[in-house]
Amino acid sequence: MGGKIIYRQQYTRCGKERCRKCREGEGHGPYWYAYWNENGRTKSKYIGLQLPPELAQAQNGTAEHKVEVSPPVSLDIPASTVQLRIYVLGQFRLEHRQQGTWQIIDPHAGQHRRARALLGCLLSSPGRKVQRDQALKLLWPDQEQGVAANRLNGAVHELRALLEPELSRPSDSRLLRLEHATLELADSSLIWVDADAFEQALKEAERVEKSEARGRYKQAERLLEEAAALYKGSYLLEDLYAEWAMTRREELQKRWIELHLKLARLRIRRRALSQAIESLSHVRTADPLNEYALRLLMVLLTRLHRRGEALQLYQQYLTMVKREYEAEPLAETRALYEELCQGLVPSMIHFSEEDAQEEDGTAIQVEIPVESAPLLTRSPVQLVRPMPPFLQSVQTPFVDRQAILERMRQSLSVTSPKIPPDVPHGVLLTGVAGSGKTRLAQVVACEAYRHDWAVLWSRSTPSTSSQPYYLWRALLSPVIPELPEQVDQQKMAHYPWELHVPRLLEVFQHVADDTPHALQEALLQTLFALSQHYPLLLVLDDLQLADAQSLEMLGYLLYRVQQHPIMLLLLCREDELTNPRIARFVSDAQHKQSITLLSVPPMSKAELEAMLAHLPAGLMQRVCALAIDNPFFAETLARHLMQVADPYSQYTITLPETITALFRSQLSRLSQPCQELLVQASQFGNSFALEQLMTLTGMVDEDATLDLLDEALKAKLLTETSEEPYITYHYWHPLLGYYLRTLVL
Repeated sequence: MGGKIIYRQQYTRCGKERCRKCREGEGHGPYWYAYWNENGRTKSKYIGLQLPPELAQAQNGTAEHKVEVSPPVSLDIPASTVQLRIYVLGQFRLEHRQQGTWQIIDPHAGQHRRARALLGCLLSSPGRKVQRDQALKLLWPDQEQGVAANRLNGAVHELRALLEPELSRPSDSRLLRLEHATLELADSSLIWVDADAFEQALKEAERVEKSEARGRYKQAERLLEEAAALYKGSYLLEDLYAEWAMTRREELQKRWIELHLKLARLRIRRRALSQAIESLSHVRTADPLNEYALRLLMVLLTRLHRRGEALQLYQQYLTMVKREYEAEPLAETRALYEELCQGLVPSMIHFSEEDAQEEDGTAIQVEIPVESAPLLTRSPVQLVRPMPPFLQSVQTPFVDRQAILERMRQSLSVTSPKIPPDVPHGVLLTGVAGSGKTRLAQVVACEAYRHDWAVLWSRSTPSTSSQPYYLWRALLSPVIPELPEQVDQQKMAHYPWELHVPRLLEVFQHVADDTPHALQEALLQTLFALSQHYPLLLVLDDLQLADAQSLEMLGYLLYRVQQHPIMLLLLCREDELTNPRIARFVSDAQHKQSITLLSVPPMSKAELEAMLAHLPAGLMQRVCALAIDNPFFAETLARHLMQVADPYSQYTITLPETITALFRSQLSRLSQPCQELLVQASQFGNSFALEQLMTLTGMVDEDATLDLLDEALKAKLLTETSEEPYITYHYWHPLLGYYLRTLVL
């Protein structure tokens, strides 16, 4: 460091959605940073929460360095000299500083494929530099020299126009320079990149952890959390198969895994075991073969009295390595599994040699206290809190639908095991087909699971709608064990809920018309006893397909769980609310004030574009135009169009079978004359008027036509708008009209 050094206090933001300091205040801090000029460029370095004593004296004018105590500023804007922010972790985005605020540069910047590829190539190269000849080989290896050179010249011109739209002469560019056949992107004083900031935060966390400052572990954990907030997804996903991006992507992913391993160790050090489990789950999602993370996770789960999940994790891992790699787990992992099976749980966690050490250089050994009654050794029957099967998949980024998610969280109280006494214990989530009900339920269920709820999930299908009590049998199958012939009653006293299980199993296996009350009471008592161990979230998906007995059971239970930590999340298609059985159930539940109705709103265009950001820009716009506001249609069409020869065809498209099957199912509920009427009306497009329909069909009985249209309206396949004296009818989704037109052809 040379020249004058200026020290300033600054706030920083952790990036967490629920952080009150960031949401309502200025952020965390203030923290001290040092600034100095080096070769005409401003550089900075993190100092800490407090200034060292020798620097603190400078405030009184007794030190050679200048300490400027200015009003703390937020690190949300990296530095005053930075003109451009580039986000490459997750969705690609460019932001330009304009009059002190950050504005997105061309939301469709991804359409400039040559410019974006050149930018990614520069960001992936050491020092943000690349030789022209090297760029030609990296970006267009199969093209002739002249063609590749022309493309590079065009890419340089496009990129300069993209980065500096106000630039009049390309040669005046400060952000992209060409000197001596070398292309060079400006450094961090002018361009901030989230991937570089991610690595810088990791280096700073490592430096702080190795220092001897007080509170270094807490400070290191905060810096690691800031780095984790920056990592929104894999590096340059749009260039997934580009060789020049692979090395950088793999390096960043490896560092992200190391980050969560360090976070887990720091959280174990301060006994935050649930947060450590969350970090280890991230590691196993990215690296399923990481047995160190698996062993650590198994121990933590067992210490939190979730040994069933630990054993289940091992069995899943064993199946995977045998099937996919024809291998066996390591000896240490197998030994730990055998110990857990015997109820021998390590009270100490020993970190490996390469992990962080204590201040005196000895290996870390953290003793984890038992939080409740000790585990039974070789108990014949155990209560297992099952892991939701979709837990790992929901670790992936979720399109921001915070409004409906927050309403679901509040209604279900899933972020706390304490349920307010005055809230209904049932939530009915409705929406049109494909609106994302199941996905939203999965996100909320995973949040409940991480807040120590037990999540039980069941789903009805057309094939199970005739099986009595199927919803409840499927719901409880993960927690109803196989009872041994001889049960130790003394040990079973620790789990009084199991005294109800034999009766429940007996009634389930011999369902008769004269035993519904016995079954209802057995199920009710079992749920009550289960909820003494964990608050319960029961999710019943596709309620419109439930058998009559399951629906009757639901009505019986819903009102009776009010005084217990049991919440029910019910999912039902909006067009099925007119079904007499569903309508009767909803009406009765609302009358008893035991249910809250929530409706999933349509997806906005911005949300759809965020969900499809991994697609080429042209294809993304094509899918958005077809799907309109339906995430299921968007995902299905995206997969389908990626496999067809001409995904950009504006004239014809073959709908995937999953979508046509949905439309066939909806139409099957209508009478044959009504179906024929809708097919004929589709020739007018996605909307039509009554007069047009009468002229086309030649029908003279207007009342009969209106009756058929009312049938379609009640089934939610049509909507209507009225502008006196005309009424216009619309298909519930334009793709339905398209499907009906294909039937005419």
